[in-house]
Amino acid sequence: MINKVFNTSFPFIGLLLIIIVFVILTDRYAVKISHTPQYIDVSTIAGENQSWNTDYISDEDLPFFEKKFLKDSLYINANNYYNSKKYNQALQSLLLLSHFNKNDYFLYYKLGNVYLKQKKYSKAIEAYQKSIKYKADFVHAITNLAIAYSKSGRYIEAEQIYLQSLKIQPNNVRTQLDLAILYSKTENWNQCLAYAEQCSKMSGNEMKSKSLYYMGLAYSGIDDLENAKKVLNESILLKPGFVLPRIQLAYLEKDTEKRIELLNEVLVLNPGNSVAYYYLAKTYKELNKLTEAENSLQMALSSDPGNEDIINFLADIYLDEKKTEVAAKLLEDLMLIDSLVPQNYFYLAKTFNSKEDYSNAVRLYDKAINMANGIYPEAFLNKGLAYKKMMRNQDAIDSYQKAIKQQKEYFEAYYNLAIIYQEMDDLQNSKNNYIHALTIKPKFEKAWFNLGILYDKLDINDSASFCYKKVISLNPNHLKALMNYAVNLRKHDNLPGAIIAYNNLLQKHPNYVPAWYNLAYAFEKNKDTIKAIETYQKVLQLDTENTKAMRNIAELYIARKDYPAAKNLLTEAIDIEASNDELHYALGVIYKQEGDISNAILQFSQAIQLKNNNVAALKSLMEIYRDKKDWKKAALTGVRIYKIKPSKDMAYDIGRYYHKSNQKQKAENWYKKAINSGRKSSWGYYWLGKLYYENNNIAHAKSYFMKTVKVEKNHKLGNYYLAEMYYTKNNKDSALYYINKALLKDTAFTKAVELKAKINN
Repeated sequence: MINKVFNTSFPFIGLLLIIIVFVILTDRYAVKISHTPQYIDVSTIAGENQSWNTDYISDEDLPFFEKKFLKDSLYINANNYYNSKKYNQALQSLLLLSHFNKNDYFLYYKLGNVYLKQKKYSKAIEAYQKSIKYKADFVHAITNLAIAYSKSGRYIEAEQIYLQSLKIQPNNVRTQLDLAILYSKTENWNQCLAYAEQCSKMSGNEMKSKSLYYMGLAYSGIDDLENAKKVLNESILLKPGFVLPRIQLAYLEKDTEKRIELLNEVLVLNPGNSVAYYYLAKTYKELNKLTEAENSLQMALSSDPGNEDIINFLADIYLDEKKTEVAAKLLEDLMLIDSLVPQNYFYLAKTFNSKEDYSNAVRLYDKAINMANGIYPEAFLNKGLAYKKMMRNQDAIDSYQKAIKQQKEYFEAYYNLAIIYQEMDDLQNSKNNYIHALTIKPKFEKAWFNLGILYDKLDINDSASFCYKKVISLNPNHLKALMNYAVNLRKHDNLPGAIIAYNNLLQKHPNYVPAWYNLAYAFEKNKDTIKAIETYQKVLQLDTENTKAMRNIAELYIARKDYPAAKNLLTEAIDIEASNDELHYALGVIYKQEGDISNAILQFSQAIQLKNNNVAALKSLMEIYRDKKDWKKAALTGVRIYKIKPSKDMAYDIGRYYHKSNQKQKAENWYKKAINSGRKSSWGYYWLGKLYYENNNIAHAKSYFMKTVKVEKNHKLGNYYLAEMYYTKNNKDSALYYINKALLKDTAFTKAVELKAKINN
């Protein structure tokens, strides 16, 4: 049966590979980091709800500051303004106070806190750096410097600062928790888990509850939902009023409608909770309910005005709604507060991405990277995606690799690298990057599935099957993995296993026609004709115009010599799909077997007209002309076949047909073509020698007859004609030698017996 299973299973796989080629465009596989960082409402400025007077001063410093500042009216005013959230007035008092107390690390620290509250992160960074300059071990300034970097989207620098802080105070639980929070923003879940777990062992109930919450986030991030739910519930037990773990537990609900219901229940008990609204918006976005997502984020902003994470997510929603200008305006308003924040340029670049203005997107990503002193892995990743859209694959690869260099366990960068290498057919590099990505996120089913397709292309069926089984273990209803796993079993000739796998798929997807079709083919290959026909008929119940199934049933009827039934089915299929050359070919085969040569020629000719490179139809037509001894048409048809699919044997056959039609020059050319192509057989040499003999070119004839008997010593005709040539020249000894060899092959060879009698006279 010709190309049967390829009609469904391999085009199916091929289609998946084609999908991968456009994966970056469709978000199907490429993880487009729009990068809305993990939003958290846990206080991140150390002790910000406490009084300024004792908040950041160590016990040994307290008397000094009491003496120096606590009776200063400017300081008292600044303190009161800050606690009343009048940050501009607090700033003016502090700036005036610092005029009289130059180079004071504590005042720079206080200025940094005000700038942080005003979301002027570049100024906050500058103030904290000056504070640290004058007191290098001032941990509070170091910690808040890290927070300012984090708020600016400069996560790598924030990480470095936190680690520097831990060198000064290795057991600072607050800093360890801040690191866990930072890693949750960058989705570095293993590190998030490590620091949150360490923090949970060293802290009191309140801090332990928060640590357990971040452990829950981390477990969720690595798809360990059982442990995630366990630690989140432990967090709630330690601090029943802590709402964030309740929100995360609600968000872990897979049923989106149930999840929305649970999040709304949280909001009933905690009206205005911005985090609940944020996760509600994420759920609505998942359902593509963008208006509801936008409304939820507006509610979140009303509870937490100016929160960058909410604003950036809202900008994402506007982009999805094609409200590009509204998104740009939202981000530009952030830049009015502080034009030196890299993250603002990062998000603004996305608006140009949305408008498919990739050149300007790259320009803004570069600006964000430069403002972050070259350290901005998320910007490098998104810059790579923009380059990919511009068809600049090598630039995209370079950007992804820079992202990985800065953030070693960057899943999205490894994953996108794997995809781009797969598109470029660099399968080894693609495989390596998929494997690295899966060491970071071992339960990411799309990566396993893509890796399976890659192994399929490499014909490493065992590895491909392993990957598909892994996908099925993660998602038992994954249609394409179930299908490809079954196909791989069939490719391994494990027909019983393939039949079981197809049936397993059909239990979950009972109307999936390609699975029924391939199941029928598996039965057919397993010699179970009755079940094969029954299953093909099931295909026709689901898809009444499936001409491939009709053709396959017809071929099974042909094998049983039920030609009328086969003809009826093929005629019906042709009525549905008259342009299908394979159907005409199959019908032609039946007519040929029935001896209806005229209709056979008609159907083969129709197949060739529809597809001029249908070699099977051309060969059948050539055979008909050969059997009718229409040598010229047989030769011309053979030439057409040779142009499509050159072969030494076809060249030889064409030579024979031209020889028989007495077109000797053409015959000579084709005989030589066959020999030059490697058909150095005795008969190939013999017929060229015979052609020369007929043309009285005795020298060339003798040469090829000699080659004939060299290949086959006792070749009857080769030896006979050599004997005849030597007899003609009266060389009876040589003639007798060759005639005896001819008779060794066939003692009853009449012409040889007669020639031998002449020689012996």
